[in-house]
Amino acid sequence: MRMPELSSEILEKHDMSQENDFQEVPFVMDRLGQVLMNQGKYAEAEVVWRETVLVRKNLPDQRVLGGSLRALGIVLLRQETGGAEPVFREALAFHRKVLGNEHPGTAESLRDLASVLRDRGGLIEAETLQREE
Repeated sequence: MRMPELSSEILEKHDMSQENDFQEVPFVMDRLGQVLMNQGKYAEAEVVWRETVLVRKNLPDQRVLGGSLRALGIVLLRQETGGAEPVFREALAFHRKVLGNEHPGTAESLRDLASVLRDRGGLIEAETLQREE
């Protein structure tokens, strides 16, 4: 079974008439993404986390969206596809807007983005972000 089918099956099995149940779906999907990443199945984990991000963006309570964005960025980084930077930028912007500059999630996002920038040679921007931390 391919991951998009599996994620869709997870969504279908939940009783979407109960809002609380629907709120739990992305948590289940996050766990699945984590298991897949721990198994080294990065491409499959990426698919699950992309779907999780889409689901979370459509929920009224988006406070945990940043964690899913961060997880997606990490799996992209491990795949070395070059797609991690824009995802880490989105996670940082989200954390700053929703949680504020003093939140630990914002600091993690700053560190993640600074690390990617440093690795690709963006030392000045990476240093600026590290100073914000």
